[in-house]
Amino acid sequence: MPPTEDLKQILEQLGSARLSHEVELSQLMAPLSPEEVLFCFLFIKSGSAEGFGEEPVRFKDLPSAPDRFWKAMALHVGALSGQFKPLPPSYLKDAWLRFVKERPGDEPLSLLEYYSLAAQLLSDTDRVFINHGYAFLNPAEAPSLAAWEEPSRLSIHLYHKLLGGQDFTGLDVVDMACGRGGGSLYLKQRKEARLVAGIDAVRTHVLLAREAHPSVDGVYFLHGRAEEIPLPTGAFDALIAVDAVFHFPLREFLHEAHRVVKPGGRCFLNSWGPPTWYMDLEGAVESCGWKLEHAEDITTGVLLAREQWRTHDMFTWVRSRPRKCRPEIYIEFDRMVMLPVEGRRYYNFHLTRLDQKAS
Repeated sequence: MPPTEDLKQILEQLGSARLSHEVELSQLMAPLSPEEVLFCFLFIKSGSAEGFGEEPVRFKDLPSAPDRFWKAMALHVGALSGQFKPLPPSYLKDAWLRFVKERPGDEPLSLLEYYSLAAQLLSDTDRVFINHGYAFLNPAEAPSLAAWEEPSRLSIHLYHKLLGGQDFTGLDVVDMACGRGGGSLYLKQRKEARLVAGIDAVRTHVLLAREAHPSVDGVYFLHGRAEEIPLPTGAFDALIAVDAVFHFPLREFLHEAHRVVKPGGRCFLNSWGPPTWYMDLEGAVESCGWKLEHAEDITTGVLLAREQWRTHDMFTWVRSRPRKCRPEIYIEFDRMVMLPVEGRRYYNFHLTRLDQKAS
């Protein structure tokens, strides 16, 4: 494991590497506006497209979607994008057919590209957290916040609920799926970590994090995937991953986390999924070199936070200063992506790295 000064130099070098290209909104589906493109994706991903067959319409099946699908999407997108009349269905269909034809692979839009598109459009630098948040049932358990932290209150609570009284003073920490960098800043300033390496697979998130936190000493934002973490072996004391693990290839991620964390180091995970996901994680932990020390179902607090965000905090944040997009766009985006999913549970996990992986 490299000494601290060597690790700083490694992180600086990694941070200066050229970032890979991602889909640019302006070139994606002309002549649609970026807002119209985003709402097309939301319409499909949110389940609004259900009812046009036995299953929701998938991206790769769009060329064969029935006419009533395109009419419904045109009505939905036209209303949300400020039009007083629906967009012509053929206008949307022609743009999608070009899009599907031009992009390689069976699935024209990956999850990473979807997040990139949303980040490019909703790119206000004061939105530094993108997790579901947590609301304490007992307000006395919530941390006191500075005035500038209040807009991110619920998101900070989720980190506080996961990490609680854990001491990170002087430790080197990985913030996996760091998003726009709010959690990395929390680890550095509130938990007093020595170095924080924020890693995200979405190039746009890395750029926005660097823009929002340009001069925080000891915090680095790097581009990388959970199954191939671009960090040296055994260099970190702990790894954090908030509201993202369900998107990772689980065993590959746990193996990589085991590689980058020192023997005896810790892993703190927060994620959501069906109850079977918890069993999948529990079954994978030991074989990937970890011991499960703590597991907690925090669904009630997360659902309460989502309700508070949708009914109050979102409106307060949108109206607090001029925005790059119309307020309706933020509100609709958050309304769709934050909709409760029946049967989904939210968990916190604490793991300790074992010296040896199970055979």
